[in-house]
Amino acid sequence: MNCFRIRAISSVKSISRSATTKGFSSSSAAHKQYLVIAKDFIDAEAISRRLATREVHLDRCRELYKQNKILVVGALRSDDSDYGKMLGSCHIYEAKNVEEVKKIISQDPYIDARVWEDVKIIPLKLVDLSEDAQ
Repeated sequence: MNCFRIRAISSVKSISRSATTKGFSSSSAAHKQYLVIAKDFIDAEAISRRLATREVHLDRCRELYKQNKILVVGALRSDDSDYGKMLGSCHIYEAKNVEEVKKIISQDPYIDARVWEDVKIIPLKLVDLSEDAQ
C-alpha cells in the first residue's frame, strides 16, 4: 500500500491556455490552473526510486503537455547549484477542477514508485504578460 497524501487548497477562478496558440484565454469555459508541489519521501532509497522512474514520469508529463493538461514541470532542489539534491517536484496543471488534477496525480508513476510522499494542490491564476494581452 502506498502512503502518500494529496491535499487541495480552496479553489479560485482562473484563465486558460489556448490549445491552438499556447497563449491564454479568459473564456467562461476556460480551464483553471493548479500549482502542484510534491515533496519526496526522505528515506535512503528515495532518490534511487526517483531516478529509476524519472523517464517514465517525464514521458507521461510530455503526453499530458500534448493534451494541454500540464503547462510546466520541474524538480525542487535543495540549492541552486548543479549538484543540489532533488527534494520533490513542481508542476502547473490545467484542468476543469481540482478533482481532475487529483486523478491525474494519482496515476503518476512517481506515486506507484513511492517517490512522492506529500502532494499539495494550490489553485493558481496565471497572468498573460505578453503584449498581445494588453
